[in-house]
Amino acid sequence: MGRLTLPASAKTLASDVRKCLMIAADEGVLRSPPETIFRLLKMEQRTLDRGAMVVALLGAATFDKPQSDDDDFFIRSDGARLSFGVTVAYRRGVEPELLTYRFHLRFPRNSSPSFIRFDLNDESREPLIEPRSHLHPGSDHVRIPVPAMTPIEILEKLLYGTLAP
Repeated sequence: MGRLTLPASAKTLASDVRKCLMIAADEGVLRSPPETIFRLLKMEQRTLDRGAMVVALLGAATFDKPQSDDDDFFIRSDGARLSFGVTVAYRRGVEPELLTYRFHLRFPRNSSPSFIRFDLNDESREPLIEPRSHLHPGSDHVRIPVPAMTPIEILEKLLYGTLAP
């Protein structure tokens, strides 16, 4: 995968994602108020050898675990629930590297498809079995290869380009 242009720092990445979400809230695309956006967007960092750092940017609850309707998600104006996780490596003297992501948009009940999910797997997966960058259109078992995108590109697609069916 070629390198995608990412912000030079983890703080800028988090700020850019927060700004995208805040603009969507201001425009009425997201029902989630600013205080919810600030509360649900989290950044975790871990330092590796030679000062390299891996950053995980987490947005809202995960759909991978059992959940109730009380779990916290970013809520679009149509009721669709959004969550995501992004992992980026920051190394001195090298452009940031997007390692993995998962952006999950779950549509309101009785919608078809019930969800859309963009995944970027780590490079250890077998690409003939599961493409590194792919889309799940309502089924965990269906994987459509798609080009890798930046976190902002995916957020904009999920916020503005996918209306509930």
